[in-house]
Amino acid sequence: MPYIIYDLEFTVSRNTRYSSEIIDIGAVKVTESADGLVVTDTFHTYVRPSNKSVLSTDTIQFTGITQKDIDAAPFFRQH
Repeated sequence: MPYIIYDLEFTVSRNTRYSSEIIDIGAVKVTESADGLVVTDTFHTYVRPSNKSVLSTDTIQFTGITQKDIDAAPFFRQH
């Protein structure tokens, strides 16, 4: 049986005017084999936030994602 395991990273927002947005999506597809679970496919993309395009210092420090990574990324609706 295949499984999809995903991870989302969000902006860190200490300001209540902006809600957190997804800025990173990662996923792996694993299947069962005689040796256990085996990774059979992977997916990764950065996502450009639409509400606040400049990452906060807190977001960069917490996630390790840079402004350069985000500037080159598509918006969520483009995925």
